[in-house]
Amino acid sequence: MVRRLTSPRLEFEAAAIYEYPEHLRSFLNDLPTRPGVYLFHGESDTMPLYIGKS
Repeated sequence: MVRRLTSPRLEFEAAAIYEYPEHLRSFLNDLPTRPGVYLFHGESDTMPLYIGKS
């Protein structure tokens, strides 16, 4: 049996305290906020880099 050494509450509180660096904050603001199917493109729009379903 595997025992968890930290509680989910502590992990949540640590995540709430952490502040992302500026370059990541702008990236996170551009991510989708609702479930669906998403295509992520790089510099060229010819082929998607990633197709994700959430």
